[in-house]
Amino acid sequence: MTTTASKKPTREVWMVEELETGRSRWTRVGTADENKDGSLTIHLQAMPTPGARLNLRSAPSKAE
Repeated sequence: MTTTASKKPTREVWMVEELETGRSRWTRVGTADENKDGSLTIHLQAMPTPGARLNLRSAPSKAE
């Protein structure tokens, strides 16, 4: 079995909750690695709340 633990994540997973004020709250809940076939493996460190949406963003580079 191959592990992805040593890979640097290529994406961050964010949970986006819509607030009653009309604003959104963004909470980082995990990372994602790109596989050789172009698919993604998602590693969640927290479970999203019901009704929240998930957003995949490119992981920031060291220069950012």
